[in-house]
Formats: sequence, structure tokens, C-alpha cells
Amino acid sequence: CGGVGSILAALILGQRGLPRRHITFMYLAWTIGSLALVGFGLAGAVWQLQAISLLGGAFFTAGLVVWGTLLQTLVPGELLGRVTSLDWFVSTSLVPISFALTGPVSAGLGAQTTPVVAGMLAAGATDPQIVLVTHWQVSDNSADNINWALGKAAKYRELCDEYDWIG
Repeated sequence: CGGVGSILAALILGQRGLPRRHITFMYLAWTIGSLALVGFGLAGAVWQLQAISLLGGAFFTAGLVVWGTLLQTLVPGELLGRVTSLDWFVSTSLVPISFALTGPVSAGLGAQTTPVVAGMLAAGATDPQIVLVTHWQVSDNSADNINWALGKAAKYRELCDEYDWIG
């Protein structure tokens, strides 16, 4: 079902073109796709798993279609091979580590809790990017963007310190 969702998303984006706020759309699609992992941990029937797989595949593919299109259009042709290679290297470099950790983590947390936690962590890592990118698309002044981002980072650090999230 995930493959069907991927095909549908690619066909829809191929017919309609990129959304106006393409980077915000890309991060939002990846956030929703990450939340599909939560659904895998909470589903109680096969049809629910199929629906979650269809939606997760659609949202991940929608983000990848936008990302691939942006790479093809914004990276100069003479650098495209290098940039694409680096992109895939970085994207896949942690996969073996995730495979090595999945067994022990699921043994400790349980098979249903592991995808819930993984989905929440992935969505939590992607979601702040939406806020940053949305601001970046609104403001054209680089100094404003940098000052805004530094202010947000300082507030986030204060929150983390308050709840002792970061050592």
C-alpha cells in the first residue's frame, strides 16, 4: 500500500506542479510521513496498517518529489552529481546504525512502543524546520533571518535548560 500511495503522490504532483510554498510543503509532508510511524505502533487491524502505509508512502514521496525537483532546478549542472551524491550519502549514512539499534530498543521498549517513539522523534526533528523555513520565505532580509533564528534558538535552549532536556 505504501507503493500505491507513493505512485499516487508522484502522479498528483506531476500533474499539478510544485506547491507555491514548496519548502514548507516538503517539511510538512515529511513531518506527517514521520507520524505514520506512530500509526504503525497504534494500529489494531490490518486495514489500518494498510491505510497508514498508503498515507505514509504518499507523504514521504511528496516530500521527495519536491526535494528532487529543487535539487534539479537550483543546483548548477556541473555540481549536480556531487551534490546528489553527498545528499544520498548523508541521507543513508545513519541507516546501518538505526538497524543496529532497532532490535535492542524494541526489546527494551516493546514492539508497539518503538515505532510510536521513533515517529514522534522524527516528527519532532522535522517540525522545527517548518517554523524556520516559513519565516525564511516571508523575510527577504538576511540579517533579520539570522537575528530571528538566533532568538528562537536562545528561547529553545532556555526551555531545554528549564526542563533539563539537554545536559
